[in-house]
Amino acid sequence: MTDTDVKTQHSPGPWKAMPSSDRTEWWIDSQDGEDLALIYELPNAEANARLIAAAPELLERLREHVLHSPGICGDNCPSCGRDNKDFGGICDAEDCIGVMDRAAIAKTTTC
Repeated sequence: MTDTDVKTQHSPGPWKAMPSSDRTEWWIDSQDGEDLALIYELPNAEANARLIAAAPELLERLREHVLHSPGICGDNCPSCGRDNKDFGGICDAEDCIGVMDRAAIAKTTTC
């Protein structure tokens, strides 16, 4: 099983960012209308709320990207182009986009 096969246990998306009547707080609601989070009055509360609400879709797009990107490909990493023939064709460079993508996905999963 790869890290892209592991399923998260969050509320399914899409999520919505909904302002309070005076727009000082923002609620994150699930597709079923369940309150998931509350962003309190901050200078950037609306932007934070919209980013959090987009999280399920962003995670799904990242998973699709990783799933459809080549993983092992000859002597060079398909994500960053590094020579990785000494590592069995699997890049482990911390600044490789493929490695960073898989690490970001891993932060969202439970095992």
